[in-house]
Amino acid sequence: MRYRSFKSLFSMALSAALLLGLGCTAFAAEDVSRSVTVSAAGADATATYGTVSVSISDALQSNNALEVLSENGHRAEVTADSVSAGGEFPTGLSVSSKANGSLSRVTAGGVSARGEDSAIALGVTVFDGGRAEISVGEQGVTAVADDYAIGLHAGVFGSGTVNAELLGDLAVSGGYQARGTVLVAPPAGSESVTVNGNLTARSNGDAAAAEIDLGESAAGDVMLRVHGDLLSNDVGLLIQNDSGVPAATVVVDGTVKGQNTAIVVSDPETVGSLRLVAWKIVRSRSGNVAETTGGMPAAELQKAVNYIVRTSVPEGVKLSAAGISYQEDLGLYTAHEGDELSFYVEVPKGVKLEGVYNGEKALEQGSDGGFRLSVPRGGGVELRVVTK
Repeated sequence: MRYRSFKSLFSMALSAALLLGLGCTAFAAEDVSRSVTVSAAGADATATYGTVSVSISDALQSNNALEVLSENGHRAEVTADSVSAGGEFPTGLSVSSKANGSLSRVTAGGVSARGEDSAIALGVTVFDGGRAEISVGEQGVTAVADDYAIGLHAGVFGSGTVNAELLGDLAVSGGYQARGTVLVAPPAGSESVTVNGNLTARSNGDAAAAEIDLGESAAGDVMLRVHGDLLSNDVGLLIQNDSGVPAATVVVDGTVKGQNTAIVVSDPETVGSLRLVAWKIVRSRSGNVAETTGGMPAAELQKAVNYIVRTSVPEGVKLSAAGISYQEDLGLYTAHEGDELSFYVEVPKGVKLEGVYNGEKALEQGSDGGFRLSVPRGGGVELRVVTK
């Protein structure tokens, strides 16, 4: 069964709305505490490119609270306090950029949307080589709706770059369908989203904390990193795969948990460049940590998951390991399910080694002095060195 995608529900409407906005050719800002539109879109692409900068200190509250647009090589740079939207179909913050050299850069303390029908807290769309850079503070991103809700939707159409960083949590609740993040993989360019808190989604029907849509023409880079936990009362991570060679990176420094399934990848023929990294994945009722809806067996996908190996070592103690890989671009040590790991501990003179533990479980020491550990299904390795 293929899960319903938020791409089909929201992407076309969101893109159409932003394209209409890009028809503006001059800066316009209604400096009130309810709603603001900032447009940097010169009609003549040969004109001197300029930057429009707006700082908004008041909280914004409206059906569409803040809209930021850039086009034809111009730049729109906006800072805002809290941004919140309400109504039947609200959008808290809409950001778009079109054409090479165009940049929409937004910094907001927090973004939220509450809808009577559907709600999007943060929507980002880039066309034809544009760039969008978004930073949201510790207030985080929230979306709540009676039917459909989405926290962050990002799409690159043609080419371009999206970079978004959330310092707080991202939480979504929908009556019928909910998505924490939706990343539509680009034909060219890149999308990078970082959530420094937890990423959660809940609904009474279909929910996923994160969804990545890999279309047939998806050849750009997609990166989602969650420094906290990725949690849902349905599916944790949903990857809609229409590509023969899927390419995306998802890193969860904490725990991935879906009440029904932690990870679902639709119709994968191969693992491709699909990189899944997590400290721990909670098994589903079937005992799997990752499942597929066709193509390759789930067992093959599960073995491809990279589990983060955490370590806690007292000052002055030296720890070395065998069987672990270092993911240099992520700054993480990882291993796969079933890998046999060995840890070697060297303590300073006068210090006594009490034991080496995985969580609360003591590890046995081998004849070569190393402490052995086999990575369990679901990961959760947390090596502790205890001294006296």
